[in-house]
Amino acid sequence: MGASNIFISGFSLRTAGLSYSSSIFERKHVNADRRLLKKAVRHGNPIFALEEEFAVDAGLQLWQSNPSHAVRSLAPLSLR
Repeated sequence: MGASNIFISGFSLRTAGLSYSSSIFERKHVNADRRLLKKAVRHGNPIFALEEEFAVDAGLQLWQSNPSHAVRSLAPLSLR
């Protein structure tokens, strides 16, 4: 059981939490996010960042699309 890989995209630990929005609303849990990600990586969870800046800031591996990182499908999940 469990995910073979986890991909994170659209987050930032530099810009109040959202790299895709200039919203006036600040996320108050950026530091908690950073701590949780570091703990998850230490425990060997297969978490990858899709943006280089976030990979560096969060201490995650940057996803590289190559045969060693094969993914069968990134199709959206059905919400039915």
